[in-house]
Amino acid sequence: NYFKTSFVLLICFLLNTVNLQAMTVNPSIVSYLLSSDNQSILPKYFVDAKYGNDNNSGLSASKAWKTLVKVALQAPNFAPGDVIGLKGGDKFIGPLNLTNINGSSSKPIIFTSYGSEQAIITSEQSVNNWTNEGNNIWSTSVNDDVYQVFKNDTSLPNARSEFMLLNDGGNTNIGSADLIGQASFVNSYVHVYPRFWTSFTRQVTAFNSSNGAMTLDHALNYGSSVGDKFYVVNDKRYMDEQNEWVYDALAKKLFIYSSSQPSNINIASNKDNGIYVSNSSYVEFVNLNIAKLNNIGIRFIKSQNITVRDSNFNYCYANALQEGEYNVPAKNSSDLVIKNNIIKNTVSNGISFRSASAIVEDNLVMNNGELKNVTYLSRGTTYAMSLAGDNSIVRNNRVENSAYLGISFFGANILIEKNIIHNFCMELSDGGAIYSYNGSHSFNNIGASGSIIRNNFISNDVARTSGSSINGIYLDDRTHGVTITSNHVNNVKRGIFLHNAKNCTVTNNTVHGVSTSAFGLGADPNSGYSPAIVDGEISGNVITDNIFFMEHNNDKFSNPYDMSYVVSIGAKYPWENLNFGVFDRNKIYNPLARRYFSVASKQYFWRNKNYGTYQTLNFWQNELGNGNHSTVQDFPISKPNYITQVKGPELVPNGTFASGDVTNWWYKSANTNVSGGNDGIYDYIDVEMFIATGGGVRTNNGNITTMKPNTQYELSFDIKSTDDVQLRLYAQDSSSGSLMSRPVWSNAGVGWQHYSLPATTGLGDFNNFRVEFWGEDNNRFQLANISLKEVAYQITDDAPISRYYQNETSKAKTMQIDAGNWKDLNGTSHVGNITLPAYSSMILIPQ
Repeated sequence: NYFKTSFVLLICFLLNTVNLQAMTVNPSIVSYLLSSDNQSILPKYFVDAKYGNDNNSGLSASKAWKTLVKVALQAPNFAPGDVIGLKGGDKFIGPLNLTNINGSSSKPIIFTSYGSEQAIITSEQSVNNWTNEGNNIWSTSVNDDVYQVFKNDTSLPNARSEFMLLNDGGNTNIGSADLIGQASFVNSYVHVYPRFWTSFTRQVTAFNSSNGAMTLDHALNYGSSVGDKFYVVNDKRYMDEQNEWVYDALAKKLFIYSSSQPSNINIASNKDNGIYVSNSSYVEFVNLNIAKLNNIGIRFIKSQNITVRDSNFNYCYANALQEGEYNVPAKNSSDLVIKNNIIKNTVSNGISFRSASAIVEDNLVMNNGELKNVTYLSRGTTYAMSLAGDNSIVRNNRVENSAYLGISFFGANILIEKNIIHNFCMELSDGGAIYSYNGSHSFNNIGASGSIIRNNFISNDVARTSGSSINGIYLDDRTHGVTITSNHVNNVKRGIFLHNAKNCTVTNNTVHGVSTSAFGLGADPNSGYSPAIVDGEISGNVITDNIFFMEHNNDKFSNPYDMSYVVSIGAKYPWENLNFGVFDRNKIYNPLARRYFSVASKQYFWRNKNYGTYQTLNFWQNELGNGNHSTVQDFPISKPNYITQVKGPELVPNGTFASGDVTNWWYKSANTNVSGGNDGIYDYIDVEMFIATGGGVRTNNGNITTMKPNTQYELSFDIKSTDDVQLRLYAQDSSSGSLMSRPVWSNAGVGWQHYSLPATTGLGDFNNFRVEFWGEDNNRFQLANISLKEVAYQITDDAPISRYYQNETSKAKTMQIDAGNWKDLNGTSHVGNITLPAYSSMILIPQ
């Protein structure tokens, strides 16, 4: 091997075609060149974009071809083992169309770079000859449609409005009061968000200034509704920041906003792919740079054993890598390998495969799905990776900053393991880091059955304010037979969610730092698909041996303690036979709120009973016959004080119930009885609810003085009970809505518990304001010291009380932990550092 290596390096040096630096940067190429079964250690054909000539033989660096068109014409002559070298650093204008070329398993046909850099396949075109239009706007003529604009290698933003709301929705005609009285928007584009999980782009073909109505060039999928968000793009009136651009397709002009004459501006100039492969086999693409395209980086059709490795994809407008076409039956390719690539800044999707037996591993996919720098793309949903082929593997990939889904899968027996997914659902929601659904909407279809999701690490640092769910792992409509095991989910809105799913196994997972629920299961017959989910159909799920740790971060996007339940179950309609399966041997934590189980809600029913939403572990065990070996771990943690200044007087009349006076407190007499009392600590109001439908107590309308909009307030109170009680606390105007709507928990027999709940009012009418405690079961509790005051508050510590550490590597890892005395969930003390086994995580709580 020593002599063989020396010989290779000597030949490379003498021919000046491959150098040591290139081998050092690309170890996979070194491995291939030195492999014992390789008959050719150097490119057989050379392509040089600067100094080549298509009339050359292409058989040496000095007789290189010049264009990819020439390569495509010669492709039928390529034999197994041939290596086609593109000169590193050169830019080759695509596409490279390859049809019916076939290597062999031991001698693939290889397309690669030679020299010290990667060859670039692109549709990049420089633009110059700028005319000053005035007001910092410059223009130049461009004959090709423009979708992306760059300054050197930095993508520039397309001019667009701020978000607006529709006041008239539809398929091809939409309207907004924000546009009334404005000049024409014809030929502008709109990005419309008709669902939480999708967006569509359409061009405006007609506009009515009197009512703000726009006619679109074609219908919106799903239609749009009043209140949907949208923004206008590619419109000169919104050009007001450096390097924003607009392309006028009628005038064939590109406009840029710039304080000086634009320079180094380039565009992606056509709608071609970078590389197109069809009806081929045993072909490899190695160490290439495919960038600045208005279509797909590499597209595969009806091909087998194609490998793409050690390459870079950047600013591919549609997908970086896509197998199949929409009008071609799925799964028409097989055995594709996508390995060790970097995929960045795709506008739609990173990797989209229907191929069976695909292997996708060791790739980095980041910043996919961002619309702000493009004009037109009717993308619908977007994902970093999507696989629909059976028996595929997705392993050891890293996904960063995905506008919607991280990894989606729809085929059977797919293995998804050891991936790291960080920041997803950044623009769209009702999705997850790892997501699947059964496309036939029938349990009879195999779908993703047999697939395994294991040892993945999922986290989110983005705002969790979406009105729809953002899940770590999400198995959607009629998914069945999937195993979710040994995954680690941290800091997401909801940890693991099974929606209309059955026969799925969720075991040995760790979920931490969620803000809605650590585990959720929903049964919804109105999912919009036919046939509908029916009574008794959701069954066979096994949820065991998991850690579900619920701790809101007290982040700036929500009010303190506005937390939901660790485990949330929802089932619509009065189903008597709904039995989702087994839930047992799980460890359940919620240290700040002590709220553990939500079974349905007011409009949801289970077994023909309206259970409400506030349930304990005892209820779960006794009523539902499940969870006998699960544990609820409770370690009380003092709540931090957010109030920095009291600025106003007391607004709650008779909130101290002096000498047991309960005057002016309203109650529903049929369901609730109130009386006053004193226990030697506080004067209080005693509230007793008699029947399962509950009742409550509130201040009389009109007894609280007018409050202010956009103002900080604190509602505080003490509560005590002899039963475990969960109440819904409202602070609201009778006509304009809530200031707060919170669950309140009272532990049985622990004495008085104090709550301090800061919140900020919105806009609205605050006359007839009231405070209300409302329950849904026959319980009894006492309230004291109810207070509502204008204050100043500040959340000064965003760090969670617990600490979460993970090791996503294949070897044990020692790491420093925060100062202080900590213990893990088994009670073992830790100070200074911890050592985590491979693919593991640990939650620490204060000692």
